[in-house]
Amino acid sequence: MLATTTKPAIANAVALLERETESKTAEELANLSSTLDLTLEEFIRFQELKSVAAGGVLESEDAMYIYRQLGGTPDVFNSRSFAVKYVLTRIFQKLLELNMGR
Repeated sequence: MLATTTKPAIANAVALLERETESKTAEELANLSSTLDLTLEEFIRFQELKSVAAGGVLESEDAMYIYRQLGGTPDVFNSRSFAVKYVLTRIFQKLLELNMGR
């Protein structure tokens, strides 16, 4: 299993990042956040990888949590906080690495 993707681990990472970025201005956070925006193609790929990983690399509950955090469209994901986007982007990266290794 991809241990870093459990719901509590995601919540803890988000909380840590939010504390770490408290000193950033709203503009700095907005700029950082926009660098993590997903295109439609990236969003679809993340959803596909998450679904393939469900029940194998990811627990089903974790896959559903990620699905809810991603939202139904890239616009929903792109409106999330920097911390949420950062953590989910790292999960996306790990899923891509695992998929490439197949």
